[in-house]
Amino acid sequence: LTAYGIEFLTEATPYVAVDHNQILAAINWLLAAQQADGSWKPLHGNTSSDLNLYIARALGEALASDVLTKDISKALRDRANHAVAAATAWSAHSAAAVHAPYANALRLSLAELTPGDAAAAIRLRAELASTAVRGKDGAHWAPLSYSPFYGWGHAGELETTALALNALRQGQPTAAEAGLINDALRYVLRNQDRYGIWYSGQATVRVLQ
Repeated sequence: LTAYGIEFLTEATPYVAVDHNQILAAINWLLAAQQADGSWKPLHGNTSSDLNLYIARALGEALASDVLTKDISKALRDRANHAVAAATAWSAHSAAAVHAPYANALRLSLAELTPGDAAAAIRLRAELASTAVRGKDGAHWAPLSYSPFYGWGHAGELETTALALNALRQGQPTAAEAGLINDALRYVLRNQDRYGIWYSGQATVRVLQ
């Protein structure tokens, strides 16, 4: 939830007045809560690659935005960059997450934020393309487990698909990737529920992004 708060406040800053000290305080709290092995442990249940990569991406995007350029100290930026690298390394040890679309979408977003990580981005794009499920409604990705926001079933598929779609749109998509992006977009548009949302709050947020 703290990582989501950082993400939300960073994205909201161009449109509403946001106290940047609140973002910095949240970043400091996350850094203090990180374990020595690079992971974050939830209060209840077990940690996962999806959870740790989500937190790492929230930190990475906050650091990459113009929002905190004047407010964040070099020391805090260095600590946050180290935390992102440590969480990414921890997540790489999970054999189950190697082909997990949710985790790989987050990895791709992080790779696109990192200069000189083009090889990793190309590999992750290929991995996402290979795990896409194609059907009459377009293309989607199925999560291997609950998302960090406890999305599962069809809502979990939509959340994962929107996350992969957002990641693939970054950088310079190839012609084949552009076709896959269009197929994924068609899938999410065709799966809006009768209330005008996408079955869960988090799936809806990811689709609208």
